Amino acid sequence: GAVLLSPVKGRVDVTWRRTRVTVVPREGFKAGRVYRLEVFPVFTDLRQNRMRRGSLSVFSTGPAIPTTVLTGTLVDWPGNRPGANGLVEAVLLPDSLAYRTLADSTGSFVLRQVPPGEYLVYATIDQDNNRGRGPREAFDSVRITLGDSAAIEVFAFPHDTTGPRLRTVELADSVTLRLTFD
Repeated sequence: GAVLLSPVKGRVDVTWRRTRVTVVPREGFKAGRVYRLEVFPVFTDLRQNRMRRGSLSVFSTGPAIPTTVLTGTLVDWPGNRPGANGLVEAVLLPDSLAYRTLADSTGSFVLRQVPPGEYLVYATIDQDNNRGRGPREAFDSVRITLGDSAAIEVFAFPHDTTGPRLRTVELADSVTLRLTFD
C-alpha cells in the first residue's frame, strides 16, 4: 500500500531494506513504456519519523517522456460528496495499459506524463482500499482522447450486479433455438 506503479499487469513486488525500497513488477519492466511510480507518505524510520509528502517518479524504458496532463474530479454520486482516496485508472486503448493514481481527499486527481492517445478512464470509490475495482464498489468510466491535456468529471455509482435471466425459449426450426432474456 505504500507505492503505486503503473502501467503493469499483475502484482508488483515491493521489498525494503534499511536504506532502500525495491519495486519490481512480476512481469518485469517492458521496453517501450513510460512508467509512473507514486510513493505515498506512509514510510517511517526507526525513530517513528513519518514522511510528510509522497513523491512521484516518471521514467521511460524507450520513448521520450511526454508532457501530457489528465486532471479530473471523482464524485461519489449517491453520497453527494467527493470521491476521497478513490482509485483512478486510465486505460490506454487498444493496448490496455492502465495508468493508475489515487484521488485526494477532495476527489481531485492528476495523471501527468502519460502517453497521448485514446483512454478509457475508470474511477472507483475504493471502499476496501485494495486498489482494485470490486463488484459492489461504485464506479464509472469516461472515454477521452488525450492530446496535451484534458479535464474530466467522473460520477461513480454502484452498478447492477444481477445478470440477465432467460425469459423464453422458442424452437425456430429443427436446428435453431431462439432465446429471449430479460
